Amino acid sequence: MTMATQKFLPDAMSTLSEVMELLAERGFDQEMKFTPEGKLEGMGRSYTSDQLILLRTYRFEGISDPEDNAALYLFSDSEERIGYV
Repeated sequence: MTMATQKFLPDAMSTLSEVMELLAERGFDQEMKFTPEGKLEGMGRSYTSDQLILLRTYRFEGISDPEDNAALYLFSDSEERIGYV
């Protein structure tokens, strides 16, 4: 590995649980779930895709197995309530 490559690597990898803990500390702890109809439910409501704004995507890969991966999506509604799936 060259020095040029090393400077772009993070000092510590973040895990899904670390990111979820940090989001909860900031008050973003509203889990959303998909319904059989394809809507997202959470924050006391049911949403269609056009009612939410994607704020951030977090991606995670397993250290020993790149196929062991996960994604966390952070959404906001029109009232600026924030949830994740």
